[in-house]
Amino acid sequence: SNNCTPGKSNFGKAMMMGIPIASALGGFGTPAGSGINVLSINLMKKVAGVELSFLQWSLIGYPMALILTFIAWFVLIKLYPPEFDEVGGLENVKKKREELPPLNGDQIKFIVIFVATIIGWFTGFLPVPIVSILAATLFFIPGISLVSWKDMNMAIPWDVLLLIGASTSLGLAIYETGAAAWIANSLLYDIGSAGTITLLFIITAFGIFSHLILPVSSAVLTVCIPVIAILAETNGLPVSMVVLPIAFTASCVFLMPLDPIPLTTKKYGYWETYEMPVPGFIISIAWMVVNVGAMLLAKSIGII
Repeated sequence: SNNCTPGKSNFGKAMMMGIPIASALGGFGTPAGSGINVLSINLMKKVAGVELSFLQWSLIGYPMALILTFIAWFVLIKLYPPEFDEVGGLENVKKKREELPPLNGDQIKFIVIFVATIIGWFTGFLPVPIVSILAATLFFIPGISLVSWKDMNMAIPWDVLLLIGASTSLGLAIYETGAAAWIANSLLYDIGSAGTITLLFIITAFGIFSHLILPVSSAVLTVCIPVIAILAETNGLPVSMVVLPIAFTASCVFLMPLDPIPLTTKKYGYWETYEMPVPGFIISIAWMVVNVGAMLLAKSIGII
């Protein structure tokens, strides 16, 4: 609608970089935001013995996501100032919204189930996986019948489920075979005597910049969480405080945009692979500061 030319338009570049950046930032706001969060929680529980509720994660993650989203917006518009002052095409959105019919019965059923699921997640009355399974089951029950198994079977990302299961197994193997202890002692042994703030900065930086070696988030978690857990145990540090920064930085996939998230908009041609690391580096530095501040605040008020 705005006649943006791929590869030349600053607006198109900022928009098409902003979509995956915002998706990654918003994705770690709650455990439900990404399969990576589920993998993080599983690894923290099985490897580090840290069990975090849906509410605890959200109280830390959502404010961080909100702050970093504004920072990312500011960075993108400064690096790639739009070539026009007003965005066209928004009138079409308003028109289509006015043309929407009233909610039908199926849509109301969905809203009720969705709200009940959110309440179940945040109250912790039942474990998060049980709430999720019950909610998904309701969609198939006769009388509700919002979806069919045939349709859902085609839509479910089985590859993601297999990836999470395989990554969890690999993480446990790294931990139980002693490989995590070897990596921790080789690379991070001397940082145990550092102050709390310095230590958190080092661990957060380790989580972020490890994406240069392991550009896929699941691989970062699988390798880093067992290593950091061993570091905490060896130096008598609070496990949750040093493992959580790794869990949150797993979504920082901008330095080496080879993760599926940034690749979603790469195909449209508005930005090149070598361009995203520029705003990605600035956002990553801000991420380190925000992450450390969030951990210190969460610890001081007893969330972790």
